[in-house]
Amino acid sequence: MLPPPTDHGVVEPFWYSFDLTHRRVQEGGWTHQVTSRELPVSKDVAGVNMRLTKGSFRELHWHLADEWGLMLTGKARVTLFTPDGAMFVDDVCAGDLWLFPAGSPHSIQALGEDGCEFLLVFNQGDFSEESTLLLSDWLKHTPPEILRQNFGLSAEAIQHLPKGKPLYIFPSDEPVKSLEQEIAELGRYAAKPKMSYTFKASTMKPTWEGETGSAKVIDSKIFEAAAKIAAAIVTIKPGCIRELHWHPNGAEWQYWIKGKGRMTVFP
Repeated sequence: MLPPPTDHGVVEPFWYSFDLTHRRVQEGGWTHQVTSRELPVSKDVAGVNMRLTKGSFRELHWHLADEWGLMLTGKARVTLFTPDGAMFVDDVCAGDLWLFPAGSPHSIQALGEDGCEFLLVFNQGDFSEESTLLLSDWLKHTPPEILRQNFGLSAEAIQHLPKGKPLYIFPSDEPVKSLEQEIAELGRYAAKPKMSYTFKASTMKPTWEGETGSAKVIDSKIFEAAAKIAAAIVTIKPGCIRELHWHPNGAEWQYWIKGKGRMTVFP
């Protein structure tokens, strides 16, 4: 296909497909990512697409980038440990968001028969899912006698801790306790979070809606935890256009949830 006659000079790639990347498959789910290594123009943002089967966990872990999540299908229970000692837990369904601040340990567990699939966006272009710090990896490299003293566990209990490779994604049973029961139990030994780290965008009214489509804009004005990233969930009806525009103070990273369209960029 020939470029349009308006093209001038060299244009670097602005597009990449998750389907072209390596998919890490484990018992309990899979994951693959697009970062600045696959898409060099994406210097400020990286993305991960992940699926968990019923009851399976994305192991408790933490990293140096903020994590913004969008649930694509299914439902999950997310847990976050904040720097001030609070514990946050909530259930999210398709269309909902979460924000895990950099350095804060967090986990994700799939709920329901079909499990869940979600998109993760990080404000670090060279982010890598392969280099997150996992709880099982930390424990594996800590001497057993230190673990016994630190957690007050018996030698027998220590033997049940994961050995060998870190867990990363692993199968489990769905939680027996309801969300309300989990929150009540956590409240007995942890501080109450100062803010919500999830946002129920699935029930949000569109910021703008018309005959040509709709848009839900989520930023720190309505989702306080999202201090470093904003998002727009946009629906464009057949033949319609998102008006020609640009952003002087930030990069835009797109993920197409469904449908087909033509994207044009003037670099």
